[in-house]
Amino acid sequence: MLFIQNGWSIPVEITKKGSKTMKGISLWEPWASLIACGAKRYETRSWPTNYRGPLLICASKGGLLKSKLIDVIEELAYQGGLAPLIGKPLDATGENTHCRSITHKHLQFGKAVAICRLTDCKETGHMSQDEIGIDMPFGDFASGRFAWKLDDVCRLECSPSFTGRQGLFNVPLDVSRTRQFVSVLRHNTCQKELTQQWIDELLGEL
Repeated sequence: MLFIQNGWSIPVEITKKGSKTMKGISLWEPWASLIACGAKRYETRSWPTNYRGPLLICASKGGLLKSKLIDVIEELAYQGGLAPLIGKPLDATGENTHCRSITHKHLQFGKAVAICRLTDCKETGHMSQDEIGIDMPFGDFASGRFAWKLDDVCRLECSPSFTGRQGLFNVPLDVSRTRQFVSVLRHNTCQKELTQQWIDELLGEL
């Protein structure tokens, strides 16, 4: 079913009990936060999806061993891509990162970190290097996989705790949950215009 809000076409599912839902997906850190920071524009998976619409990005509670995680985020590309977590400009190439400031303590385990729009699903073997661009260090673009295109990414600066699940899962948009997301978005200090678009869209679902 499609709902129209501010000119946007919003796919929203209706559950048997009549409550609306959007989709969510859980990722290990630091990749969930890379999406939230705008460095990771594609989520690569071994399976495709036909879903298009709002997507809640959740950071899993578990993931890499701490020693491996530390090694990963010490790479310059990851330091630059995660820079917004400490109030610095995004630098997904890492070329302008002069100090290693990001640590595992800045990551958001077990929380919802962003809301975005899944707009396309591409076969990785059909993507050019230019199309992949700065995403190359942050995904597995080997042939035979699928790249999910993420647009309108809005970081949740005050990340609420959220328990995700494997695969795409439903996120109920009941009144209480919707108001929670709106309250979190209203604490954003950046991306003011995009934040307001998401607030208007969520309020339109009430």
